[in-house]
This record gives sequence, C-alpha cells and structure tokens, in this order.
Amino acid sequence: MTKEEFTKTYPNLVFVKTKKHIDSQGKLRNENFIFDDDTPTLVKNATVIMPLSITDFPGVLKSMTAMEAGIWAVSKCNQQKWEITRDNVDSCLANLEMDF
Repeated sequence: MTKEEFTKTYPNLVFVKTKKHIDSQGKLRNENFIFDDDTPTLVKNATVIMPLSITDFPGVLKSMTAMEAGIWAVSKCNQQKWEITRDNVDSCLANLEMDF
C-alpha cells in the first residue's frame, strides 16, 4: 500500500512515534511525540492518532518513520483481513520487530 492509497482510505489516521508506551488517550500529548518529516499535520478532534512507541519497536522505528511502519502494518492487517485496531497493528509490528 502506498502512502497515497493509505491516505485515501484512512484520511484521518496518523501514526506518530512516542517516547514511551501510550496506553490511554489522556497521554497523547505533544511532549510525548517524536515527529518525523512525513508526519501529517495533526488536527484536533479530527485526526486519529495511533502512537508507536520507540521503546516497544526500537528496531522498526530506527529504520522507518512512524507513518511508514504504520502503513506497512495496515497493509499486513488488510492482507490477513484483520480490523485496523491498535492491538492488530501492534501485533504486526511486534512480528516485524523480531526480524530486526
């Protein structure tokens, strides 16, 4: 899946690197975010942020931006006909992390 295909299908979903594991919406704060060059603009009350922690996926997130990793995970979820959920995306990335 290309970034353009992803954006067309999931226009409000944005993957963002975080300094630590975020387990609740209340912890989605700018001080926890690490923005990549390709991170889309976040729009309050419109953007759905899926945090990807550099502590959970260090190898993956050293070699890819959060958007690249997220798009890869969404592609894998779609191949498996899985719903796009945080748990499923994390599962895909955890498997990829084991390869690093």
